[in-house]
Amino acid sequence: MAAPEYAQWVQRGRAHEAGGRAVDALICFRRALRLQPGAPEAHAGVAEALWRLGRVPDAIAAWREAVRLDPQGAAAVIALAEALLATGAAGEARDVAAQVLASAPHDAHAAAIRAVAQLALAETVDIAAAVVAVALERAPALAAHSALTGPLALALDALPAGAGAATVLARVATLPGLPEPALATAPPLLLALALERADELRGVVTAELVAIARSRRYVAADIEPLRRIA
Repeated sequence: MAAPEYAQWVQRGRAHEAGGRAVDALICFRRALRLQPGAPEAHAGVAEALWRLGRVPDAIAAWREAVRLDPQGAAAVIALAEALLATGAAGEARDVAAQVLASAPHDAHAAAIRAVAQLALAETVDIAAAVVAVALERAPALAAHSALTGPLALALDALPAGAGAATVLARVATLPGLPEPALATAPPLLLALALERADELRGVVTAELVAIARSRRYVAADIEPLRRIA
């Protein structure tokens, strides 16, 4: 009976996860692990719940365990790479994302993570910038991943003028197929950079960037990018 009961707890965990109930999801995935301690899916579920609860080191440890148990599980590998990128471990994030690309070279998410990591490390900057732009064009929903766009903004801000930042900023500013412009929900630093370099961005209308800046939401921690936007 362990397998059916395990599946039920995982299903419940996924339902709570989809409903934004991270604590309930964590309880369910941990119950599943008691039944099958070596189940990578349950470890990945625990990791996701811990990440949403802000328990970052524990989440990364759980993703590492999921990847150890199933190195070919692309979803867990990508989640681990993105978490590493978001916490500043760009070198390891690059290498972990490369594991996915070795077997799935067209995976836009993994390609974006590796390329953002390369930008953060100042490696092959022009090529990495082009890869990020293509990945966002292929998968615009990636712009909603703050664990990806946060490090991207910091990496672009550190690049010298003319080092590929305009390629990425123009793509982010003109992403199609989203409920609202990507810069309306992306880290404000990306919007600040787009406004500062608007003259370099092909196909981008400065007035539209200003309209986004006026209409979007900010929090107290956004004071420095907001100053640059102003």
